[in-house]
Amino acid sequence: MNSGIIICGANILQFNKCIHYHVDTNPELAWALNYFWGTEIRGMKDAYTHPMSMSPQDCIRVLRLVTEGINTSYGTWYIDIGLEFILGGQALLWLTDAHSKIMQAALRINESMANRVISRQTKYVQDVSSHLQSLSGFRAILKADNNLLSAVYMQIYTTDKSQTYHPENGQYGETLMPKEAMHGNPPTWCQSLLNLYHGAACNVDVAARIEVHCPLEFAEDCLVVFPKDTIWTSLTCYHCKIWW
Repeated sequence: MNSGIIICGANILQFNKCIHYHVDTNPELAWALNYFWGTEIRGMKDAYTHPMSMSPQDCIRVLRLVTEGINTSYGTWYIDIGLEFILGGQALLWLTDAHSKIMQAALRINESMANRVISRQTKYVQDVSSHLQSLSGFRAILKADNNLLSAVYMQIYTTDKSQTYHPENGQYGETLMPKEAMHGNPPTWCQSLLNLYHGAACNVDVAARIEVHCPLEFAEDCLVVFPKDTIWTSLTCYHCKIWW
């Protein structure tokens, strides 16, 4: 079971020392001697972005802003590095048959290694877009010693699901209960969802993203170079009004 508390970043080092001290000196906490203690820097997603054309020096400067004030010399630190592709008024979707070459380019592995990951059904999962089997993202758990970045996780996805995700009490925005389906003609729930899609068709571009979870020490080399032909042959494009 995972649990956590929120603390100020300036107190991380002292907090970690206190945890280890109390576990080591308190016999009642002997059960926790072999526990793995982790620290996660929250509130960073999408906070530090830069164009792919930015110089390597500027990329390193942006990266260092993420861990500013944090001592990362102790323990093992991981970071999510991502690429986002977006076109105004368009919906970009990943092609299912491109998963292998995307993995090859992102992780710098050969075709055989990429296909081996894809063949492991417990470690690789497709996320199909709108029930279209030819369009999907994926999530993959990786072995660190099988790629040059020591990455342990990778995913590709699109941002269209964010309109209806909204988790609440174990359910999501598109959950339809029998009572809601029977109330109204048309049901209020259905009309609200239709209005949401109509609004998105005019105002929401669908971006395609790649994210790699790798050790901080490899961050400067992660997704820095990504072949353009791989990008554009791995995506398909719909006008937003057609897609929504």
